[in-house]
Amino acid sequence: MRSLTPTLLAAQRGGSAVPHVRVTVSDTAAGVARPVFRRLYTGDETNFYHASACAGDGSLVRVRVDSSDSRLYVQRVSNPGPSSDFTSWTRLNSVSATANVAMTASGATLNIFYVDSRGTSIYRLESTNYGASWSSPTTVRDPNLGRIS
Repeated sequence: MRSLTPTLLAAQRGGSAVPHVRVTVSDTAAGVARPVFRRLYTGDETNFYHASACAGDGSLVRVRVDSSDSRLYVQRVSNPGPSSDFTSWTRLNSVSATANVAMTASGATLNIFYVDSRGTSIYRLESTNYGASWSSPTTVRDPNLGRIS
């Protein structure tokens, strides 16, 4: 615990309200406003492995693993908002039902990383058009072959 300086102790005993403590609450970090999140959609999807990213054009891209069929699903909502349709999903590849999924975004390029259905190899899907279409899977890591890329 720190002690008050003699000046502050004298002011504390005085009848004046000076000095006083001023508290300012700001919703910023280092001068940058913190984002305010709001729920846009509450869906019927099971609570399981998932990831999301905002592409460079403002679209929201979500990816999820469905535990009932061990498949990877992706969704792109071009203008996310309260009236947007969040129900359309595109089925992609078979995946491990016990491994998570990850997504990255930088401008128009998005990447999805997942573990194959055997649970041994890591694959990547790439989109270079804001998540509108996806490449064929490429191997990132295969324990039988070592590191690929």
